[in-house]
Amino acid sequence: MSKAVSVLLFAIIPLLSAAVSINDITSANKYLEKLKNEINREEKELKTIKNTREKILKQVRHIEKKISYNEEVLEKLDERMSKLKKNKQKLTHEIRETNKKIHRLKSRLKRSNIYIIDNKGYTKLKLLMFSQTYHNTIKNMEILEIINNKLLDEIKELKKATQKIEDLKAKYDTAESNLKNIYAMKKNVSDELVNQKIKYKQTLALLKEDKKSKEEYIEILNEKRNALQKKIEELEKSENKSDSISESVFAKAKGTLPWPAEGKVIEEFGPKKIEGFRGKVFNKGIKIALESEGVKSVFDGTVKYVDWIRGYGNIIIVKHDKNYYTLYANLDKIYVSTGQEVLRGEQIGSININSGNKKSTLYFEVRKQNEAVNPSLWLK
Repeated sequence: MSKAVSVLLFAIIPLLSAAVSINDITSANKYLEKLKNEINREEKELKTIKNTREKILKQVRHIEKKISYNEEVLEKLDERMSKLKKNKQKLTHEIRETNKKIHRLKSRLKRSNIYIIDNKGYTKLKLLMFSQTYHNTIKNMEILEIINNKLLDEIKELKKATQKIEDLKAKYDTAESNLKNIYAMKKNVSDELVNQKIKYKQTLALLKEDKKSKEEYIEILNEKRNALQKKIEELEKSENKSDSISESVFAKAKGTLPWPAEGKVIEEFGPKKIEGFRGKVFNKGIKIALESEGVKSVFDGTVKYVDWIRGYGNIIIVKHDKNYYTLYANLDKIYVSTGQEVLRGEQIGSININSGNKKSTLYFEVRKQNEAVNPSLWLK
């Protein structure tokens, strides 16, 4: 049996009694103080949760502002990129049209045999256009010279315009590339901020659940504190009714009580050495290895407590009079309920002895008020 479970049972039994001692009230007050300390601790933790939640809420709001700002920047970058693309398309169209003009001019020059291209640049070739008179020939040559020069000037201007447009297009390409890089970086920052927001939102959800759990737990503790406070007040009122414990019918039956189950005692009442641990543990009852499944009440009484407790399993506590109780633990089945009257020898539960479970044992206690007494001295 664990020490914590023994303490729990120790706390349950005195509260069932009608006769009360100063020790009962002192014990209850200590437990009340423990409850108050636990409530204070939980309230501090709740305050910490609230403070943390407020900080995270501020961070979320800050992140939301950053996200909003980044979205505005991305929108403006989109507009600039859209304008750049339109300008590039316009420039591309102008380059294409200019190249067409250059091509047409070159074709006109070639058709007129005005010039040839050698590896030194433009070389003008004046062609004599045969005419009937020398004067007409000279005149034609002068006309060709004028046309040739005019076409060459136009070609030069068009080439300059084309080069200017291509330079401008190259600048637009560079600007577009830079904008794309800036946009990508801003997009990464924006995505990271969104991820942070999601993470903080999830943290807030967890804190909300934790806050809710803490509040519910504090409410339960407060209910327990209030109930215990009320019980202490009842105990203090009852204390004055009985200054001494009178001899009872149950006490007179000492040494004549029937065994609660058939079997052999494998653990006695009193100090017990546990292997691997220093010191000893005090057994407040006896453990019986069962030979039959039935568990019976050792005396007439009223069932005051039926429940499952860690380390004890299913337990039954029977009150026999205002001073004495018996406890039956490690039951597989319970046949009685709280408030039920039972008789001496009446079956109140059972333990399965055919399951191959080595723990087919009954734990049995006899208590006088809140003090465990040796059951073996009470059984016949």
